[in-house]
Amino acid sequence: MKLNRTLSIGGGIVLATSLYSAWKSATLPDQMPMHFNARGEVDRYGSKMEALLFCPILMAVLLAVFVLIPRMLPEGKKIDPFQKAWDTVVITVMGFMACVQFMILNPGMLGTGTGQVRFMMAAMSILFIILGNMMGKTERNYVMGIRTPWTLESDEVWHRTHRLGGQLMVGAGVVCLPLALLGVNLLVLIAIIMVSSLYPVWYSYVLYKKLYPGEKS
Repeated sequence: MKLNRTLSIGGGIVLATSLYSAWKSATLPDQMPMHFNARGEVDRYGSKMEALLFCPILMAVLLAVFVLIPRMLPEGKKIDPFQKAWDTVVITVMGFMACVQFMILNPGMLGTGTGQVRFMMAAMSILFIILGNMMGKTERNYVMGIRTPWTLESDEVWHRTHRLGGQLMVGAGVVCLPLALLGVNLLVLIAIIMVSSLYPVWYSYVLYKKLYPGEKS
């Protein structure tokens, strides 16, 4: 996917989210729930303006960063070999943020705070499934992936770590999606996601020491 097309799709998502927020503005109360604890209870309220603007502004900033990073990389460090994976990540993150904004602006539609937490975790599970599918398509680089000192030092460690990491992310997403919809405790879902995210870091260290026993790390 070309950069201009990615920018157009990502920008379209940002614009659609902004227009939806403007459309909802007249019906929103002055105070909106902005954060929930593990039990689905509101633990922070914000102003209507915060609810309307936070996600669209953050999305615009993220999109700008995503577009600028590939252009700022020096020759030899470009992401051209995995540009499609990068583009998919950009669009997926924009879509996820749009879901977050929908959740914020529709507290009543999703029921109680527990309903919003379920929606959020279900969206995050889908995000993990898509990102996990992209992990194995990346090459060694400094902007995307599991960038530990050991993966950045070796192509083999990079590829094997990202194959495992991608499988764990997809697996975590597949497991968490139905659990989120069933209302399983948020801490259980977070634990699954944390393990799938952190284990590959440890694995990259162990694998590097196994492949290069004489090297310092």
